[in-house]
Amino acid sequence: MRRFIVLFAALCGTLFAQEMPNIIGHIPTQGGKIVLGSEFCDAKQERFFGFLQDKSGRITQNLCWKMVDDQVFVAYADGDVYTYPVASVQFTEAFDIWMNSRKDRT
Repeated sequence: MRRFIVLFAALCGTLFAQEMPNIIGHIPTQGGKIVLGSEFCDAKQERFFGFLQDKSGRITQNLCWKMVDDQVFVAYADGDVYTYPVASVQFTEAFDIWMNSRKDRT
């Protein structure tokens, strides 16, 4: 649970977002994965960029995402909107290293 609190705090602060890896993790799907980035998706800086990638590595669709409580809220470029449990996110090694460096500062 602490990992998700740190992630939420990091996404809310621009200082943290600048230091965070570009790809923080992904959510596995039957046809590939939803890749979650740390770059802002919109001018309001409320959502983050991501993309849907099929099993062959092809990017099939861009998306914007944000955390809402214990869910990852995903708005696809084609207009579809879905939520996924935060617990389903598989974080990258780079994000884990970054997060551990944050723990050392607290």
